Amino acid sequence: MSGPLPVTFTTINAKKQEAEIDVNWTVANEINIRTYEVEKSSNGLDFEKAHITKATGADRSFTDYKWTDVNPVSGNNYYRVRSTGTDGKYNYSKTVVVNFEIAVSGIRVFPNPAPGDKIGVAFNNMAEGVYQTRLLNTLGQTIYKTKINHATQTSLENIFPGTKLAAGIYQLVVTNPDHTTTTIKVIVQ
Repeated sequence: MSGPLPVTFTTINAKKQEAEIDVNWTVANEINIRTYEVEKSSNGLDFEKAHITKATGADRSFTDYKWTDVNPVSGNNYYRVRSTGTDGKYNYSKTVVVNFEIAVSGIRVFPNPAPGDKIGVAFNNMAEGVYQTRLLNTLGQTIYKTKINHATQTSLENIFPGTKLAAGIYQLVVTNPDHTTTTIKVIVQ
C-alpha cells in the first residue's frame, strides 16, 4: 500500500566514517509520519530493513535524522529510507551508495620497481611497534638493515640504504613486533 505522504525528503546522504557508515536524512513537512526505516542492500536491488526510527513529529520546517551502520559490507552499500504514515501508507527516499573497502593488513614496497637510493615501505593496518628490516641481495646476503618505528596503523616509511643500489632483484625481510616475518621482492631500476 503506497501513496503520497505529507513528508518530503529534502536530503539523504551516506558517508564512510572510519569503520562505519553514517546515513543522514532531512525531511520537511513531517505530518502524520509514524516511522522511518533505513533499508540496506549490497546489490542495489534487494533491500532489507536495517534500522527503524520513530518520527519526532516535530512541528518545524526541517527535521534531521541519523543512523550509523556499524557493520558495512566490503564493496557497495546501498541505503534508502522508507517513511510510513500513521495510516500505513509509505514513501521512499532516493537511494544512495557508499563503496566501503575493508582494509587488508599488510606490508608492501611502494613504488615497486623502486629507485636505487630509496625504498618505500607501506604499512596498511599494521600494529604499532618497532619493525626490523633487512635488505638481501640475490645471494641471500644482508646488504642493509635498519629499524622502523611504526607509530600508526597505516603509513609510508622510507628506507635509505646509504649507497645507490645496482639495478636488480632484492628481498626485503621485515620482522614484525610479534616476531613474524614478511618477505617482499624488491625490483630496483
